Amino acid sequence: MDKSQVYALSRAILVVLWIGIAAAFLVPTEGLAGRILRGTGGLLAVAHLTEYALFHKRIRALPEGRIVGFVMNFFFGLFYWSRPNAGVGEP
Repeated sequence: MDKSQVYALSRAILVVLWIGIAAAFLVPTEGLAGRILRGTGGLLAVAHLTEYALFHKRIRALPEGRIVGFVMNFFFGLFYWSRPNAGVGEP
């Protein structure tokens, strides 16, 4: 697999995960799966907000702009701003 395929697969997995997390918050259940998804959502939110705080200059420099950069980083994190052809320099 080349880097662009890994990026596409990672993004697809994260989209499915975020849909599951949103469903767990919108339709609260007392089951284990709901608790795991809500916990995972909380951990991802904290991790991506921390990531934005640490790499905000790099993310804001992307051609998509500040708001889109923040939203995309929140949902995709490292897979967004370090993707192939992201328009950023070497890490």
